[in-house]
Amino acid sequence: MRLDSSALSLHLKRRQIVSLPDTCGAGVSVSVTRGSVWITQDHDQNDIVLERGQTHASPRRGQLLIYGLEEADVEIVEAPAASTLRLDA
Repeated sequence: MRLDSSALSLHLKRRQIVSLPDTCGAGVSVSVTRGSVWITQDHDQNDIVLERGQTHASPRRGQLLIYGLEEADVEIVEAPAASTLRLDA
């Protein structure tokens, strides 16, 4: 997934599902600003429940499903690619 800006804001209705493709890179984070969501990722046995003010950073590639447990506002941020980061010694 490539975001055209640094973040994507979404409003989820109760019981609405949003799927982020399996091309999402590691470092995609989901933050909840209102409501609560359930997140699951392909090939991961651990599901995540986030409430307002909480964030989950995906440690690896894989499709993410975000489910609105209630109406929720979320922000999805993709970390810059490692090749674009520079560390000066």
